[in-house]
Amino acid sequence: MEPGDEIGIRIEKIGTLTNENLYVGYENFDDNPSEIVASDIAPGEWWASGADDDNETFITGHPAAASYYGFFNNSKAVKVEYSGPTVNSGYNGQWEAYATVGEDRWNSIQDD
Repeated sequence: MEPGDEIGIRIEKIGTLTNENLYVGYENFDDNPSEIVASDIAPGEWWASGADDDNETFITGHPAAASYYGFFNNSKAVKVEYSGPTVNSGYNGQWEAYATVGEDRWNSIQDD
């Protein structure tokens, strides 16, 4: 798969910024939510399954993304985070994730 390839999955996203927090919300439309891959744990800052269905938010203030933060969560609100440019799984940001699974979609909110 290459960047820009059609994957057949519809995802709506919205973000808002306050003086203290960034909120990013995702609505992931899914015809078969019972088939969502979602680990209960993320040992070593990665999914126990090896490849969860997740939402990923990358934040950088550098135009070339020379440094960044990565925030991931799955449909069970299990979180993975790291900072870069070299992946640093020791990063421990203060943020929360919330998620719900419905009949034809799953929603998540990341709150930093």
